Amino acid sequence: MMEKLLGILPYIYFFDGPVQLGPVQFIGVPDWQGRDHAPPVSRDKECLQELTKCFPVSRGLKSDKGAIRAITYFLLDNQGRDDNQTIVEARKAITLLRYMMLCPDLQAVNDIETSSIYIFELPPAGKDEYRIYHGWINFNQEEWITVIHQKFHPPGWHVDFRILSSHNLEGLGEIKNRFYGNYLNSKLEAEILLSMDWYNLSFQRYSIRGVAGHLVDIATAFETLFQLPQHQKTKEFRRRIRESLGTEEGSILDEWATRFYKDVRSETVHTGKPLSYLFKHPDAQTPHLSFLWSAQRIFRECVAVKLGIGRHLLNEHLVERLTPNEVILKRLRTVGSFQKIRDTGSLWEILKLKQIYPVGERDDIVWLGKTLLSELATQLASKKLSSLLSTIESILNSGDNDEMLGWKYVELVEQFKKVSQQDSGKAVKELAEVSSLAFWVRHFAEFAWYALTVLHSNEKQKVHSS
Repeated sequence: MMEKLLGILPYIYFFDGPVQLGPVQFIGVPDWQGRDHAPPVSRDKECLQELTKCFPVSRGLKSDKGAIRAITYFLLDNQGRDDNQTIVEARKAITLLRYMMLCPDLQAVNDIETSSIYIFELPPAGKDEYRIYHGWINFNQEEWITVIHQKFHPPGWHVDFRILSSHNLEGLGEIKNRFYGNYLNSKLEAEILLSMDWYNLSFQRYSIRGVAGHLVDIATAFETLFQLPQHQKTKEFRRRIRESLGTEEGSILDEWATRFYKDVRSETVHTGKPLSYLFKHPDAQTPHLSFLWSAQRIFRECVAVKLGIGRHLLNEHLVERLTPNEVILKRLRTVGSFQKIRDTGSLWEILKLKQIYPVGERDDIVWLGKTLLSELATQLASKKLSSLLSTIESILNSGDNDEMLGWKYVELVEQFKKVSQQDSGKAVKELAEVSSLAFWVRHFAEFAWYALTVLHSNEKQKVHSS
């Protein structure tokens, strides 16, 4: 066998079997399901054992035998390749793996600017030299070791262990098909891989550069992907975005492209800081969406187009992310009564409301809530769902400026949960028979409790500051 152990990814563990990218395999060990995932070549096995010892057991998995040191190593089928070809193939696989791991939707749990990701790269390697890159979470620090070096110090408290499934890799099948199925010529592949490298870099946390540095990285990723000309870059960038995403001049995606390249990329490059870190919808009063998250997501859609594969998100979903709660609420209020909202098919707009700040105007939230709940209360009047009806009436009887209104919506969400658990679904069936409106009300309630609580908290802070 002509295989070569290239290194390991510390604190990243693929538990559902090897991930294959061309001639490179990423293999999680140990495997407690009885399969032997150790390298078949004795030299590779010895190096893996020695490298693994450099990382503390305390950062691994727990079992009935105590802590288990768990890592993922990567192995390359080296048959017919010289060292330079080996490194080219390995770097390609590392770039693709990181790109698939770094989906902004998965990284952005609570705060997209403090997402936790691992940084790892493949170093140059000689014929008999095995190196490993130790990636510190959220810090641009690195430690190199080889099997002939001493063990290095344990990681700091900020290094976490991440268990991953291949399902966490966005677009695994499509990426493998395009990059290893002879679909791309060498020039196009090199351009896309380089743009992916810049995209991956945009997730790294810099102690000095901060978000502005990330924005320059993702802008460079776009420039590399589109191969933008030296002059009139903003105009050309807008055109490429429109072509890639099938949108028109003057659309919200076109507006985003203008603001990103003019106010973010150009201002950061020339003055060191963007005019704003947040995208402002033309119809909204308050900026609402991180340019970093939106740029990373839109970049992935453009990469998919460049590769000739189906995009991960429909354009409508992208536009929804660019449309703030404030605008959605205004649209619904403009429609008017519940009957008009229902008849015009505008109930679907309720599902677009998101638990992100800014949540929208309080008056609009209160109005929509009472409009929906008044109708539902009328439909529930003849049923025995008294606890649900009681909570609804409590909200309807509340003043618009009631400080506890957000918490009453919390109670309503809990009542919906209780209904779904009662009598093996009997209550759920009864509720469904009354009205499908309950589906929309429940989603709105989950948004409203958060939105009204946030608004109340912000208002208290303003009073305190005054």
